[in-house]
Amino acid sequence: MKWTMLKRLFARRNSRIVLLIELLLSYLAFFLIISFMVKQVQNKKYPLGFEYENVYKIGVDESTVTDQESLGQEIGDIMEFIKNYPGVTELSKCMSSFFFNKGYMYPSSPLRYGELAIPNDQVNQMLADDDFSRAMRIEVTEGRWFEPGDNASARRPVVVSQQLGTLLFGNGKALGEIVDYCGQQCIVVGICKDFKHKGDYTRPEATLLIRQVDVEDLPYETWMCMHGSYCGQSVFMKTTGSQPDNFEPELIAQVAQRFSGIVLTIQSMEETHAKYVRNTWLPLVAIFLVILALFLNVLFGMFGVMWYNISLRRSEIGLRMAVGANKGHIYKQFVGEMVLLTTMALIPGMILAVQAPILDLFGMDTEVFLVAMALAAVVIYLLVTGCVLLPSAQATKIHPAVALHEE
Repeated sequence: MKWTMLKRLFARRNSRIVLLIELLLSYLAFFLIISFMVKQVQNKKYPLGFEYENVYKIGVDESTVTDQESLGQEIGDIMEFIKNYPGVTELSKCMSSFFFNKGYMYPSSPLRYGELAIPNDQVNQMLADDDFSRAMRIEVTEGRWFEPGDNASARRPVVVSQQLGTLLFGNGKALGEIVDYCGQQCIVVGICKDFKHKGDYTRPEATLLIRQVDVEDLPYETWMCMHGSYCGQSVFMKTTGSQPDNFEPELIAQVAQRFSGIVLTIQSMEETHAKYVRNTWLPLVAIFLVILALFLNVLFGMFGVMWYNISLRRSEIGLRMAVGANKGHIYKQFVGEMVLLTTMALIPGMILAVQAPILDLFGMDTEVFLVAMALAAVVIYLLVTGCVLLPSAQATKIHPAVALHEE
């Protein structure tokens, strides 16, 4: 049966070549966009590792400051006022690539431990204060977070993520070990769970968290070395979640009243997260819909070709039904022909698609490409099958006696 279908398709190969090319290109287009979608879903399975609910990013609109020389002192006073404001539980400073953003910040030289050197672009660097883990609910699995007692430390305290701890120390002891950060001797005081501050659809990075504190004359060096993009100082405010609806405008008004008209900026991390999710998925969904619309044009062409072919093959259909073929056989014949034609287009498409993991395109795992290849094929087969059902149903309505009489 399949051999007969194949001969019938090749007998009309000149009219099929364009359709084969369209199916091939459609498969490759679906494969590419589904690959990016699968990558996002795969990255989502890793825990976020911190909490953004009831957290706000705050800052000062410096254009409203009249005395730039006193700005530093005023900001310190403002932060102290906010820390004691009703409904605020934690206030923390962090310097890093911005949360829910695709920026980066890493040391300008490799991170060293003995003879081992981790390339600097493989280390995510963050400077955090003593309250950061409480404000963002970052869990420390071994040792501790930074504390005021670290002001007396002879070496700069650091906390490493589990991923960086594995890179540096393997399965060995990490607490109390000394790492070289741009020439500074830093002591590991804790290990925290991996977290994804760039967002749900990224992967955890090997993160070095370095203590930053507004204290002068510390026993250890406090300068930093970095390369970065879309990074900077952020102040995070954690609230109880039970504050009134006018909490933000009221806080802004209180700061403006107490501090010479300075305008406080407040940005909800929940809104930032929602915007991040939209910006991640909207382009992918839009591209998928465009590809789907283009493929529907291919299906309309296939629909017309099938309808025309059925009108030319009325006598063949009538003869088959006269010798005992039922409606199921007719359905199977025409659906089978289109599925076989689709398979002929998908085979070279899969051969081309399998080159993506071999060439390590787009930095995705092999598993992502394999799943995308399968899903793209399923989408094509489902749409093609749905397209041929109506013409096939029309073919089953042909009466054998009428078809043979017309012949």
